[in-house]
Amino acid sequence: MNYPIMDEDTLAKRWSLSPKTLQRWRKEGLGAAWHSLFGLVRYHANDISIYELEIHRWCEASAGKELPRDKMANPFYSDGELTEPSDVQIFLSSVEMSRMTSLPMKFFSPEYMSKIRMPHRDFDRGVTIRFHMPDVLAWEIRNSTKGTSKMAARRTTGVPA
Repeated sequence: MNYPIMDEDTLAKRWSLSPKTLQRWRKEGLGAAWHSLFGLVRYHANDISIYELEIHRWCEASAGKELPRDKMANPFYSDGELTEPSDVQIFLSSVEMSRMTSLPMKFFSPEYMSKIRMPHRDFDRGVTIRFHMPDVLAWEIRNSTKGTSKMAARRTTGVPA
């Protein structure tokens, strides 16, 4: 399973832009919809896909072509059940999960996990703690709020305290 949420730097690389451009776009209400998770800027793949399709549609319309309306929506996940049923469950370490989700390592520290209610599995009384990606994805979607240009204007960069 690929993690369908990315941070500002990953999206900037994808679009060959500076992160500062994305910051300016957020303040001006431009670009793909974004979300805030405990002060972090996050972009959901579904919102990115919809924005890219809108840009493609605009370019095609400018060239005298038209993209059918039903090609606009291309969701990576539904609003319903976020986890796929599977007989095999893969549990990742905090380092692996931080790398795959682009969430800061501090989110996976025992003290911070209880503060933000990060879902995890404790296999032997705190010695082996592991994370299941569908659980972390569902947690992030539940705890993120849709960003606005007002929020972007007063947002500071960096990892929240």
